[in-house]
Amino acid sequence: MKTLISLLYTALMGPSQVRRGLASGTLGFGFSAGGFLYPYHLGVLWELHELNILKDYKVQMAGASAGSLAVATYNCGLDPEKATQALHEFAGNCRTNGTRYRLGGLLRDFLHAYLPVDAHERCRGNTHVALTRLFPVVRSELVSEFESKDDFVNALLTSCHIPFYFNGSWMTEFRGKFYMDGGVAAFIPRPPTDHAVKVCCFPVNEVLATVQDRVAQYDRVASLLDVSISPDAYEPWPFNYAKMVTWALVPADDDMLRYMINKGRRDARAWAQCMLLVPQDAAAGLKHGEGAGDVGGGAERGEQRVQQAQARRELEAAAEGNDGDGTTTRDGEAAAAATAAAVVQVTSGGTQGTNASGSGSQRTDSR
Repeated sequence: MKTLISLLYTALMGPSQVRRGLASGTLGFGFSAGGFLYPYHLGVLWELHELNILKDYKVQMAGASAGSLAVATYNCGLDPEKATQALHEFAGNCRTNGTRYRLGGLLRDFLHAYLPVDAHERCRGNTHVALTRLFPVVRSELVSEFESKDDFVNALLTSCHIPFYFNGSWMTEFRGKFYMDGGVAAFIPRPPTDHAVKVCCFPVNEVLATVQDRVAQYDRVASLLDVSISPDAYEPWPFNYAKMVTWALVPADDDMLRYMINKGRRDARAWAQCMLLVPQDAAAGLKHGEGAGDVGGGAERGEQRVQQAQARRELEAAAEGNDGDGTTTRDGEAAAAATAAAVVQVTSGGTQGTNASGSGSQRTDSR
């Protein structure tokens, strides 16, 4: 009985683990590769900032490709309105003139134009740019120390180097070594922290829920199983992977780009509610379907996941009842068992996935 409770407690301790990690500075965030799905990451970051979860730009964050651009945009302190303007200009240029083979030069121009002159100083030590090193073996590397703005921009460009598509070359040179897109070796890179919240701009939760038993033995694939924030984590997502890959390579129209930002905001708030980082009464709007956006069923799923989060909090409180030497008391054990049963009941009535929460109200794309 005690072993079962310990296992359940360990599996469901997400909220307390996240709160402790944020308080101690041992929790970071990792952002996936994703090309022109980059606005989703921006929405996540801006919402976490407004919720005071990211404070003073000191939280350790890692990003691959599009994820590195989003983290750089945030840690450089770029105003959301200005960043959104740059996004629309960049996307419009690509839609008009094409992306293949010219993406690298265009991105370099925009990074130099929009990032501040001290970008390398603002991002030193807190922005971990993922690169895929090619020789002597393929492996992932994180770079977080930058000598100048040029050096920082070159690191970002290296992280975004999609073979051939980026500028016609299958690899690029950075600091005397050869690399390609950071997402090849680490699709969702993890910062050097004890715990990491993984954010993916592709809808992965429902897919992974069906294959997790088969892929758990493969380390690189298994690393995707604990994604905390993604487009289908808290609301249904109506777009298939073919459409998502198309949008990753060729930017969607401006309305969809704005929608991606808002979607990232909603999912970030939903995660924060799950982790009990915002008052639970903030989820009241879920009963009226607020924040469901253009996809149906968000309110019902969100309410179920808020119930799961509340059940988890009760389980944590029950399991922490011990008699001083680390052993669980009978009363605490009984309470934990009862609460664990409630968690299982609530979870079985909800949707599959690794996270629990409701979706917050829809936000605009600028703070």
